Amino acid sequence: LGREAGEEVLGGTLPRANALLRELAAGARSLRRLAEEIESEPQSLVFGRRSPAPGPGESGFEASRQ
Repeated sequence: LGREAGEEVLGGTLPRANALLRELAAGARSLRRLAEEIESEPQSLVFGRRSPAPGPGESGFEASRQ
């Protein structure tokens, strides 16, 4: 009984617990990024994210003069 329980813990329970912890860590990172984004631009909750500036070859792109 003890050996079977140990094998179940090592072969099943621990790998599942490790996978769960990895998912929880990834979720926590996502929430942290979201909180930082909302803190820096709270209006994004109402108006959405700003569109990124157009890049080279895109309509509206203006090269900076230096």
